[in-house]
Amino acid sequence: MFSRGWADLGNHASDRKGAPLTPGKAYTITLDLAATDHVVPKGHRLALIVAGTDKNLIDPPSTTPTLTLDLARTSVRVPHLGSAAAFAHATSGGTSATPETTVLDGVRAPHTAQRAPGN
Repeated sequence: MFSRGWADLGNHASDRKGAPLTPGKAYTITLDLAATDHVVPKGHRLALIVAGTDKNLIDPPSTTPTLTLDLARTSVRVPHLGSAAAFAHATSGGTSATPETTVLDGVRAPHTAQRAPGN
């Protein structure tokens, strides 16, 4: 695991005012994960794990709600930042202002990061 995020479904519509969810109604929830830095080697995969509560961190609800994920309508966007040169510089241990260009297997040129999902 290299990132975590939480969604407060009791405040799904606003950070300032709680509103109950209506059973059976679909909601779009945007979940921001904590920023992190990780290189995923070519051929490896990422997994997104959705859990109902954080035992010993957050008090569970008084009832036992059911959460259903519609995987056909679920999306995740992972920003790709940096480059092979930035990675080489960060891991070289040196202080060179101009790192040697290195091509890393499976690392492509960066593109603009976007918020995930529901921009």
